[in-house]
Amino acid sequence: MIRSRTCTQPKPSLKGRHCEGSPVQVAYCNRYTCPDTRVFFTAIGVTGVTGSSIAKYSNIIQSYGNEYDTNTGNFTCKYPGIYMFSFQISKQWWSHQPDFLECYICVNGVYRVGARSDPHGDDKDGYSISVTGTFHLKINDIVNVGACAALFAAHNDARSSFTGVLIVPDKI
Repeated sequence: MIRSRTCTQPKPSLKGRHCEGSPVQVAYCNRYTCPDTRVFFTAIGVTGVTGSSIAKYSNIIQSYGNEYDTNTGNFTCKYPGIYMFSFQISKQWWSHQPDFLECYICVNGVYRVGARSDPHGDDKDGYSISVTGTFHLKINDIVNVGACAALFAAHNDARSSFTGVLIVPDKI
């Protein structure tokens, strides 16, 4: 903040004194650098995590904030706020039973939004599911694509993806 003043009301006379002190005042409003709260990622190539029902997307194609862990399939929140997540899983036909696909976006292990596909007929076609959800997260909340069933025939390439973005950060 900067504030300046002049001595014009009344204007000093020829032998009058000028205003005392500096004509300019400077005050710092924010002495600290604001944190960079930009967070987003897109990962592709889904596989199941051994011994778990969590979908793991192994190839990050876009990331800022490094909050998605390809080893665990977990996004860990570093900045509280409103986030949007979406996933797409494309599955090829599988000759073994069961031939369906089911997954949810989970926050701290709780199923929040999900989808299931179990095609009718001869079950010899590929199919996909996709889900989008918006959530208010706190620091250290964990988000993943979990509670998955039948990931064994999912396409492990760009046809399956997981994306997250911080839309509105909380005031820190």
